[in-house]
Amino acid sequence: MKLADAFLDINQHVPKQDCIYSKLLKNAGVPHGFIPAPDAPPPETLIMQQKHTTDIVEINDRTVPSIADGLICKMGRPIAVQTADCVPILTYQPDHVGALHCGWKGTADGMLDEYFHYCTSRSLDFKKSVYVLGPAIYPPHYQIRNDVLKELSTWAGNDILKEATTREDDEHLQLDLSKAIVLYLLTKGVPPKQIEWIKVNTYTHPKLHSYRRDGKSAGRNYSWIKHVS
Repeated sequence: MKLADAFLDINQHVPKQDCIYSKLLKNAGVPHGFIPAPDAPPPETLIMQQKHTTDIVEINDRTVPSIADGLICKMGRPIAVQTADCVPILTYQPDHVGALHCGWKGTADGMLDEYFHYCTSRSLDFKKSVYVLGPAIYPPHYQIRNDVLKELSTWAGNDILKEATTREDDEHLQLDLSKAIVLYLLTKGVPPKQIEWIKVNTYTHPKLHSYRRDGKSAGRNYSWIKHVS
């Protein structure tokens, strides 16, 4: 499926100070934000140690920090993921909110499918979730090699990867991971109206942090969300 074949809720996202907001989440009354450090998410925000896994942890009163790249919360505690080029995804249903860290590795290994499983195992329809893709890196600044393409193709299939990559030479390609994720959501039956794609490039944005641009000295961007009853 080509993006031109479906309507996506893609709008101009104007930062208020240094925070970027989702129109879908704002309209639903869900507190959230995409912000660069040193700005910080609200007090009591829980952030796990991220290791590019597909592990998702549901937050409760007994949750202690551990390794996870996805958080789910049904109570009023803010949760967040940190990124510096990877795709942050904030999800929302009246039952819960989620924050997912989707680099190419976690995405290829099935992070989105783990979230789908979380929903279906609790008799929730993942197609009714709102999915907001936050600031991430984009071509021409996201070069990958054929081995990465192979892993991603196993996850999403060749058709999606053809739409989301541009070949540079026999070994290298440019990847639009956000586009691949949007196409994957559409192929899984998520309605376009439930998807918001914030097209902000971490590499070129003057305030956002980018590992590919700044290397090991790069800071982190916070993508946070809070469930409200």
